[in-house]
Amino acid sequence: VRGTAGRGRVGGLVAGMFNLGTFVAIGLFQSPLGWRWSFAVMVLPALLVLWLRRSVPESPLWTAWHQARARGEVDPVLEAQFSRVPLAALFRGRLRWLTLKTTLIFALMNFAFYSFSTTFINYLQDDVARGGLALNAKAQFPFQLALNLGALASVVSAGMLSDRMGRRLTFALFCLIGGAGSVWLYLTMRGGMSASPQLLLAFTVVVVGYGINGVVGTLLAELFPTHVRATGPGFCQNLGKGIGGMAGPPTVGALAGSAGYAVGLALPGLIVLVLAALIWWLPRVDGRTLKPVEDESYLARN
Repeated sequence: VRGTAGRGRVGGLVAGMFNLGTFVAIGLFQSPLGWRWSFAVMVLPALLVLWLRRSVPESPLWTAWHQARARGEVDPVLEAQFSRVPLAALFRGRLRWLTLKTTLIFALMNFAFYSFSTTFINYLQDDVARGGLALNAKAQFPFQLALNLGALASVVSAGMLSDRMGRRLTFALFCLIGGAGSVWLYLTMRGGMSASPQLLLAFTVVVVGYGINGVVGTLLAELFPTHVRATGPGFCQNLGKGIGGMAGPPTVGALAGSAGYAVGLALPGLIVLVLAALIWWLPRVDGRTLKPVEDESYLARN
């Protein structure tokens, strides 16, 4: 996208590719291939990296940054920062707290997402005696389809709305939708509803809350200066995903086993509500002009 218009829309579309992959996974789950062949088939899309490497050009900003350094046009103080190990640069100056806050937000996001998604699968498959629905693969299909359609629509919509409403406000709005859906889901499950349309709809509203994934990619690209625009988001997102992804499923799974699936599936919704408040920790950088060579001064203005 040239300029600042449409960044959120494109970010939402890119995030939606995750859900397109999930549709493939659902098809393989419903097929007679079995898990071993399903895993083998899912390796094939990775070969697209060869095409990407040959066909997708470098970012113009990245190219202009290196050209400016080669011509000696960068301030010596700023050049000294570029020469440091990029990871160390994330913990100096104003970037230190930005990195810590962003990593915490990603840890909570992934704690909520992975604990909900894994516990939800267990709930569909587990025996009725243990509080599950005991659905076979065919009976699980409506849930799989509705939830993935809801997730795809919400991710793309959130990206588009963030261009109009702002990144933080859109993020908080979808968090509130997901939190409200979690309350509805809890009340529905406590009411003894089986695999009913109301339960299916409640699950779908919860998943709409994870439309926040359609906002964070664009937000991260605008948060970090050019010389750490890959390192910053990569560090925060993957460390947060590692912490939240590893801690969430066993923690919530144990809670669901002791307190019931209704409680286990409601907890991620409470975390999403916390995220609606924490996102305001981050500075407002919506649609800012990205420069090839920039320091952290833009953070002081937000």
